Amino acid sequence: MTTSNFFNWSSVRSVGLTMKTKTMKTKTLAYLCIAFACFMFIGNAKAQVTIGSGLAPEGGSILDLKEHVAGGTNNETADKGVVLPRVILTNKYELYPMYWNSNTNSEIADYTANKAARKLSHVGMTVYNVTTSTPSDFVSGVHTWTGTEWRKIDDSPVIQPQITNLICGSAQMTPNTYQATVPFEGILKVPYLGGNGGSYDGEASYPIGNDLHIERIGGKLAYGGGEVMYRVFGTPANSSPIETTISSINFLGFTCSNTKIGNGMTGINLRTLTTQTVINTEYNETTLATVSDELPFGTITIPESGSYAFSFRLYGQISYGNATMRFPFYIFLSKNNKSVMSNLVDAAEIDLIVNNTWDYSYSVTLGGAFNAGDEVIISMARPGLGSWTLKTNSNPASPIRTSLIYWKL
Repeated sequence: MTTSNFFNWSSVRSVGLTMKTKTMKTKTLAYLCIAFACFMFIGNAKAQVTIGSGLAPEGGSILDLKEHVAGGTNNETADKGVVLPRVILTNKYELYPMYWNSNTNSEIADYTANKAARKLSHVGMTVYNVTTSTPSDFVSGVHTWTGTEWRKIDDSPVIQPQITNLICGSAQMTPNTYQATVPFEGILKVPYLGGNGGSYDGEASYPIGNDLHIERIGGKLAYGGGEVMYRVFGTPANSSPIETTISSINFLGFTCSNTKIGNGMTGINLRTLTTQTVINTEYNETTLATVSDELPFGTITIPESGSYAFSFRLYGQISYGNATMRFPFYIFLSKNNKSVMSNLVDAAEIDLIVNNTWDYSYSVTLGGAFNAGDEVIISMARPGLGSWTLKTNSNPASPIRTSLIYWKL
C-alpha cells in the first residue's frame, strides 16, 4: 500500500468521521428541539389549552373550545358542538355506572372505601343520561353531579315565549319600602296569564326615577299563570312612602304604564264597593249562591295559583221596623261562574240581631284554593224578611263603607 493510498484512505476516513459527528450533532439537536417542544406543549397543557384551532385560548379559561376567531354578529367562535358522554344513570345518590362493576354486580372497591372523597372530587361532572326506564328516578337529558346527588339540567323546549295578558294592577315589589341615601335591592313581580313555557331573555337596566334602576331577570314562562320578575336597585333620593312611578314596563308585547312602587304597601289588596248594593235575593237551600246578589268589588283576577283569604267588612242599613229579630244573612265565595254549584269555594252565615233601622257592621273571612286566571265572585243572600243595603264611599279613609282585603296565604 503506497503512502498516497494510505493518505487518501485516511482522508476519506477523516471526512467520514467528521460527517458522522455532524450527523450525530444534528440528530441530537433535533431530539433536543422535539423534547423542548414537548416540554413547552406539556407546560401549556397544564396552564391553558385551545381545542379546535391553533388560536390562543381566552385569558380567563383553562380550556377553550373554538374553531375560529370571534367575528359573527353574536360573537360565535365555532360551528360545531360538544358531544357529552352518554351513560345510563341508575342511582340518584351514587356515582353509578362510573364506580359500578357490572361483572360482579357490585361497587368498585376503591369507591366503597373512599366514597366521601370520590363523591366530592367529582363535583361538576356532567353526562347525558340515555334511559327513561321504569322504575327510575331519571329521564333522558343532561345531568350534573353536585357532590351528593345527580341533578337534571333543564331541557325546556325551544319555543317563542308568549303570554295572553299582563296583570299590571297586581304588580308587587318586595320589600316595598326604601330609605333615602341607603342602597336598595328589591324584586318587582308582575303577574301574567297564558304562559306557554317558553324561555325569555333578561333586559338591560334603565333608570326609573328617584335614583333607582330596573332590569328584567331572564327566565322561563310557566304554563298558564306566573310572574315575570324585575330587579329594582339603586340609592333612592326619597324614602317611602314617597312612591316611584315606573312609566313603562314592556313584556312580550304587553305594557304596564305608571306602575307605582315604594309606597310601603305589602301583598294585601284592598277593594271597596263600586256602587251601593241592596241584598234582596232570598236565601234558598237548593240554589245557594247561584242566584244571590253579587257584590260589585270590581273584577278580581287571581294572579298566581294557590290559597287565598278574603276578609270583608260589611256596612249598611237593615230595614225592618222596630221589632227585635235575628237576621241570618249568607255570603258566598265563588269563582268564574257562580251558576255552577261546583264553583262555590266557601260560604258563611252572618247572624245579626236587629231592633231598628240602623246601620250595622259585620266582619267575616272566607278562603279557598284558586288557579291563576280565576275570577273571584262574592255574593250574598238575605233571610226570609228584611234586606241589607251595603254602602260604598269614595273616600278610602272613611269607615262608613263596605270593603274587602284579600291576600295569598
